[in-house]
Amino acid sequence: IVAEDRFKALNHAYETLADRTRRAAYDAGLPPPPAPPPPEAPPAAPRRPSPRQWEAPADPVMRSAKAPGPKKPAGPPAFMDVLRDATRRRGHEWPED
Repeated sequence: IVAEDRFKALNHAYETLADRTRRAAYDAGLPPPPAPPPPEAPPAAPRRPSPRQWEAPADPVMRSAKAPGPKKPAGPPAFMDVLRDATRRRGHEWPED
């Protein structure tokens, strides 16, 4: 009996799929196919280091431990000063201290 039911089911499926009008009605009754999963987002780029990250922290304890000595002659400007001025010249903002 099981084989006979299986044969009838297969025969009915074949007839349904072979007849265009019955196939269209069958397809119309099906639920829509599942939507494909959204594409994975590309990995986020790592944050660029801030120029301030490379500055030595101001340590008041170390400053007070130094004995006052003769003033040194003014040398070339510090790197961060040059970077700040170049950034402002190009029209960009620079965070104030």
